[in-house]
Amino acid sequence: MRKQIFKLLFLHLFFLLVINTVLKSSDILQAYDLNKSNLRESSILETEKYLYTVAVSKKNKILDVSIKKNQLKAEIKLLDRIKNKVDWPSDFPPYLKEAIWKYYKSSKQFKIEGIKLIDKGEIGDNYFVVVGAKKTNIDKFIVSYNVIKEELK
Repeated sequence: MRKQIFKLLFLHLFFLLVINTVLKSSDILQAYDLNKSNLRESSILETEKYLYTVAVSKKNKILDVSIKKNQLKAEIKLLDRIKNKVDWPSDFPPYLKEAIWKYYKSSKQFKIEGIKLIDKGEIGDNYFVVVGAKKTNIDKFIVSYNVIKEELK
């Protein structure tokens, strides 16, 4: 009798987790569907709860290579959001910001959770991939110029 109750309880919990996961992933897809016409390759699409980026490249003979390459390029754009939120001094030239950020980024590991492959496909000779993540998963990384400056010492 105890085994049956345990199995029933376990099965119930399993279905609740599956349903919860499906509902959460459909939320990010719904927000994408409503806003995908505003998606641009050169910027991050920001909605109330989510961020989306797209990467486009020439088709590769191996489809999986095109998908992974573009997915990585799109995820790197999410790191740019962290860089753009750094409180750089106003008189810093862009090339210096870029060099310092590259150095800082190379010594740190940003574990961005919850990045999902949202869309992929072909347009002519190109292949595109769209990734999305919760805004809170990206914006929790707050890097100040003073922290970077201390790292440089």
